Amino acid sequence: MKRYLVGIYAFVGAIVLTGCVAGGAAFVKDEAVPEDKGLIYIYRPNNFQGSAVDITIKDNGQTVFKIKNGQYVKHFVEPGKHKLHTDTMAIDKPVELDVEGGKTYYLKTSLNVGLWTGTWSLNRVYEEEALLELSCCKSGSK
Repeated sequence: MKRYLVGIYAFVGAIVLTGCVAGGAAFVKDEAVPEDKGLIYIYRPNNFQGSAVDITIKDNGQTVFKIKNGQYVKHFVEPGKHKLHTDTMAIDKPVELDVEGGKTYYLKTSLNVGLWTGTWSLNRVYEEEALLELSCCKSGSK
């Protein structure tokens, strides 16, 4: 009986986890960013913790997309100031970027675990770190 229950739990767990993995094309870096736009890669490394939740990303107060576990999104923007943050139930921690045309920026999502609830934040990362982590992510759509 115990062996039977372990098999059922393993089967159900496998089905649940496969539903949490992002689909899409593998990461390929855009080499040429137009001079009149800036490019922000926002990515979410594949992690079990928080995997069932999609994260809403806002730019200057406007919802621009949702990002799933193991996914990245290319966000082309006008040059200038951009205040990016997640939309969670707790306090948001915005990242402010002064975007320049023709340049690329990288933001990584992170789960901050709290006593009663967790919050999602965006963190600016260096290109070298981002490219390593992005190689394991799939593209998402806006």
